[in-house]
Amino acid sequence: MSKRKAKVSRAFLKEDPLKKTETGEEVIGGFTDHPLVFVTPIPSIADLTGANDTLREKVIAALNGDKEAIEKRDAAEKVWDEKFSKSASYVDGVADGDTLIIEQSGFKSTKTETTKKVKPGQPVIKTAKGDYTTKGKVDIECLTLAGADFYIAVASQQLINMNIKNSQALFAPQAEMGISISTTRKISIEGLQSKQEYQVTVMCFNTAGLGPQSQVATVVVP
Repeated sequence: MSKRKAKVSRAFLKEDPLKKTETGEEVIGGFTDHPLVFVTPIPSIADLTGANDTLREKVIAALNGDKEAIEKRDAAEKVWDEKFSKSASYVDGVADGDTLIIEQSGFKSTKTETTKKVKPGQPVIKTAKGDYTTKGKVDIECLTLAGADFYIAVASQQLINMNIKNSQALFAPQAEMGISISTTRKISIEGLQSKQEYQVTVMCFNTAGLGPQSQVATVVVP
């Protein structure tokens, strides 16, 4: 009996509208980060970004319960569903059953009984910078990483490393630090000391375990 090929899971179509915009960000980021894999995304990245931004805007506008705003949100969600469904079909064609390529796109793949979960690889920090609109906050963005269910970001004034040894991360004694966990590749750490330099690093994990530490980035907190 031949194995069933992995495909893009369409479970994202059942998510609530706000969660869909988070999925949209992941897919847009996946296409942007891997232009040699996804050469001509269908629809285009610009079209997807427009649909995603519009849906987020309409979701926020509908929070007050206004009937007309809710109708506009529902209309925007319908457009979003159509565009990202086409993207899912496009990724299926590019991946041809390759789970790694599917997850590079930012979509989730269907799982088969023969699929064995493996630990995520090493994340790559794309940007790490202070958020000048919020005191003591750092924003971190990683490249899309296949198999990563969670991203753990650590900022420390005297970070040594995050390699796990006896289930404990290793840091300099008495180091001032902050930790944040996110389900997306964009992570924010708040409550840091302003005008101080921090070392930032990221690790990813899933049900198979914790992957290796990223490179260390240096950030001055605003």
